[in-house]
Amino acid sequence: MPQAPERTQDRMRAEWDARARENAYHYVASGNETWTKEEFLQSGRESVKAFVVDDIDRLCGGRDPKQLRALEIGCGAGRMTAALADVFGEVHGLDVSPVMLERAAELTAGLGNVRLHLGDGATLPPMDGAGFDFILSYIVFQHIPEKQIVASYIRQATERLRSGGVFKFQAQGAEPEPGEALGTWLGAHLGAADAVLLARETGCEVLDFLGLGEQYFWLWFRKPETAPRHDRSSDLLLADLARREDSAQRLQTELRERTAWAQTLDQRVAELDRLVPRLQGELEAANAWARSLDAEANELRTAVDERTAWAQERDRHAAELTRELDERTRWAQSLEQERDERTAWARSLDAELEQARGQLASLHSSWLVRLGRRLGLVKA
Repeated sequence: MPQAPERTQDRMRAEWDARARENAYHYVASGNETWTKEEFLQSGRESVKAFVVDDIDRLCGGRDPKQLRALEIGCGAGRMTAALADVFGEVHGLDVSPVMLERAAELTAGLGNVRLHLGDGATLPPMDGAGFDFILSYIVFQHIPEKQIVASYIRQATERLRSGGVFKFQAQGAEPEPGEALGTWLGAHLGAADAVLLARETGCEVLDFLGLGEQYFWLWFRKPETAPRHDRSSDLLLADLARREDSAQRLQTELRERTAWAQTLDQRVAELDRLVPRLQGELEAANAWARSLDAEANELRTAVDERTAWAQERDRHAAELTRELDERTRWAQSLEQERDERTAWARSLDAELEQARGQLASLHSSWLVRLGRRLGLVKA
């Protein structure tokens, strides 16, 4: 259910104020996030040349632009307003965001033929009460979430047009995707039938149109001085009808392709249905085989656990044997050391014995022993 217009307008003002505070130049011209002031103004001059100057004869009907009064609906930060002031004698800029208008005042400071106005988001303020020879709105209506507000702007603008004046505006011509939410960035759709009805309601002729069914849908509304002479309303409706027929043909082609694709899927599903019993049997066999593998794996795990326990016990026993061997080795080394000590002691005893024997032999052969024998004191 659409919001009440007052609430929508408040939302439009609040959200565009927030964008202006964050990065006004980027949200006005989103192709660049870091505009310098001069780059921003130059982009506005390029847009005015493309959409106004190159179309000036049709927009002004041969009159001198310097003698004409122009209005820009949704002037934002003044990107195009300053450039329009170089073309027209008097330029008025209107915006719903007071913060955007502060930025526009900075860019148009010193331009005596520029007037800036704060709007309510759906209608036009008095703006000195006079009419306009040319009204422009670019990348504004596509950010308005409700069609009734866009229609209100168009009605108000055509009421302010002088006879022979042109209102050139751009709207959201592309229809939103199903379920796509509308807001102050993606706005409401305006179709060919909507445009023709508004033109007839306001007594204007559709001077021209461009980009039907696209995001940038341009329309030229002219307030004729007499009866409409160049009204292209029927051309617009026929173009929309042709576009819809092309779209319908594309949809029919796509439907046929999708139907063929669905039939192919049905065939594949039927084939799969036939394969299901065999696959179920194979699956059961595979499950049984898997269960047998699980049983074998469990047996192997048990055997591995047993072997692991045996290996651990063997390692423990080997460690004990190693410790015992180390102890025996140390004991044998101590015995060898004791043997070596006893051998050395025995050798020292042998040496002492030999020495004693030598001493005894020398003593036995000495003259004192011989004398003692003769005297019978020493036995032979």
